[in-house]
Amino acid sequence: MKKFLKLKVWKTELDIIQSVAILILIIIILWSSFLNPLASYKERLNETEEGLKRAERRNMILEFDRVRLEDTGNILLAIQDYYFQKNTFPESLDNLRKGAYLDPNSRLIDPSTNQPYFYQKREQDFVLCIYLSDMLKGVNTTSCPSADSKKSSAAEQNILPEKQEANTGKVEIVADGVINVRVEPNTSSATIAKVSPGGIFTFEDTKDNWYKITVTAEKIGWINGDYVKVLESP
Repeated sequence: MKKFLKLKVWKTELDIIQSVAILILIIIILWSSFLNPLASYKERLNETEEGLKRAERRNMILEFDRVRLEDTGNILLAIQDYYFQKNTFPESLDNLRKGAYLDPNSRLIDPSTNQPYFYQKREQDFVLCIYLSDMLKGVNTTSCPSADSKKSSAAEQNILPEKQEANTGKVEIVADGVINVRVEPNTSSATIAKVSPGGIFTFEDTKDNWYKITVTAEKIGWINGDYVKVLESP
C-alpha cells in the first residue's frame, strides 16, 4: 500500500513538472512571436528613418544646385553688362557688386562650401567655375581647378588682403602658364595648389630660390623663384 502511494505521488509530481515545462514552452513561443514582429517593426522604422535622411540630403543637394545655377545666370549677365560698358572684363566678381552690376545682396559664394566662386580675368576672356553636385558649369571650364580644388579663395579671385602682415613680402607670378605650389621647396614634393600668371601673393620665407607663399589660409606652400617677380621684400 505504501509503495502504491509513493508511486502515485511521484506520478503527480511528474505531471506537475510536465505541466510547468509545457507552460514555459508556451510562454517562450508566445514571447518569441511577440519579439519577432517588434524586431521587424524596428528594422522597418530604421529603414524609413534612413530613407528620410537620404531624401533630406538629396533635397539639400538639389537646392544647392538650384542656387548655384541661379547665381551663374546672374553673374554671367552682370559680366556681359560690364563688358558692354567698359569693353573689358572685371578684375574680380566683387567688382560687379561694387559697380552695381549685381544686386548688393547677390551671392558670390558657393552655398555649400561658403567659398567664393572661382573667377579669373584673362587677357582676352575670363574663367568662371561653378561646381554643381554632378558637373561643372561656367565659362572656359577647361581652365578650372581640379575637382579636389573646388574651394576657391580670395587669392584666386585676385582679392588681396587690405593689410599686409609684418615680415612678409609680395611676389607676382610671371610664368607662361599655371604653376604648382608645393608642400616643400622641391619639385618632388606634393602639390597643394595651383596659381596663375598675374597673381600676386604674400611670402614669408625663402629657401634655395623657393618662396613660401600664402594662397589661402589653409594653403601655404612653396613656389619656384624662376616663376615669380619680387614686388616687395620683407
